[in-house]
Amino acid sequence: MKDLEKSLPPVASINGIQVKEYIQGLLDDSKIRVEKIGSVNWYWSFPSDERRERENAKEKLVRDLERLMKNTEQLEAEIGQKEAPLKDDNGGDDPAIIAGKAVERGNLTNQKSSLSAELRTLEAKKNALESSGAASVKKKTGDIVTWKADTAMWTDNIYIMEQYLNTISCGDRELIESVKRQCYGNEYVEGDGLPELQF
Repeated sequence: MKDLEKSLPPVASINGIQVKEYIQGLLDDSKIRVEKIGSVNWYWSFPSDERRERENAKEKLVRDLERLMKNTEQLEAEIGQKEAPLKDDNGGDDPAIIAGKAVERGNLTNQKSSLSAELRTLEAKKNALESSGAASVKKKTGDIVTWKADTAMWTDNIYIMEQYLNTISCGDRELIESVKRQCYGNEYVEGDGLPELQF
């Protein structure tokens, strides 16, 4: 078995990044597409897709900009309409308006202090939840995602090793099955090798 391990090729890598991680990164960034045909994944990319994606993003940003500019103009018009009655003809403030502002300021100050107290209470509850294990649930969820990705990567590596074993054994099925049985232990399924992973 040790001789077999010495003769197996290392996992392919590009600039220190494993090929599987590199391909997954390209898939996550939508730089390439993948299609599973049989037991083989086929990867491809068309320059027109990337160009179309950039054009769609540009059109969306232009629409958003136009919408925001329109909203800004409407809000500025509303501010102008609301500021106009606050000034009298001489440009000074009306005493009734000043008194109304003082009352409104007092109400807003009271509302701010009650909301600040509520915010402190909520932050204390949040800290209590995090210390009681809510944060560990998030961590475990993230760990599960990482472990699934690692499992898929190592499964692919095992299949690559099986193909290499098939090559160096010149297709000797008995030898291949014997090595699989020895390596997989209790996980070995007669005739199939490793069982399919269920996520």
